[in-house]
Amino acid sequence: MHANAELRLRLANERIARDHRHAADARLAAEARRRHRRSLRQRAALLLIQAGERLATEPTLTPARSR
Repeated sequence: MHANAELRLRLANERIARDHRHAADARLAAEARRRHRRSLRQRAALLLIQAGERLATEPTLTPARSR
């Protein structure tokens, strides 16, 4: 009976340790995702460049005439 209690205690401790490692890994992954997010300035610049590319490829647009 005593050996069974020790085994159950050891299994419970291993499960708790595994849960702690899993939580730590999840925190590290979330932090890495936050760190690699583009800044607002970078996202705005990309949107501006994409809009310029769409305008540059539009076949119906003609250059504005000078006055």
